[in-house]
Amino acid sequence: MNIQIAPIIKVSDIQKSLSFYCSVFGFSKQWEYAASADGPWYACLTWQGSELHLSSFPGDGPSGVAVYFHIDNVDDLYSSFLKAGLESVELEPTNQSWNQRELYIRDPDGNCLRFGVPLR
Repeated sequence: MNIQIAPIIKVSDIQKSLSFYCSVFGFSKQWEYAASADGPWYACLTWQGSELHLSSFPGDGPSGVAVYFHIDNVDDLYSSFLKAGLESVELEPTNQSWNQRELYIRDPDGNCLRFGVPLR
């Protein structure tokens, strides 16, 4: 059995969110759906083999959630985000007491994206 999980993140402005996730993070938009010309909207993004869904549909949860990404190099990722124009960082790469090196970033809707790697 193969199981993949795709978190759904609540967003208020799909175009602003697509720009943020695609230009700063390097996600690729796979598809986008609008219920009408005025929304709500739903989009599927991929990055490094993982999916992330963005939704402005009312029943798809609240804004302000946290999504954790297990990666292999927080510092290189942070450098690439800065080069891509990331302006706001909640927590720069930090060695945590729970033996993880982590980076926290907020998207335009206040959702927290956390990136971490175990300390060696």
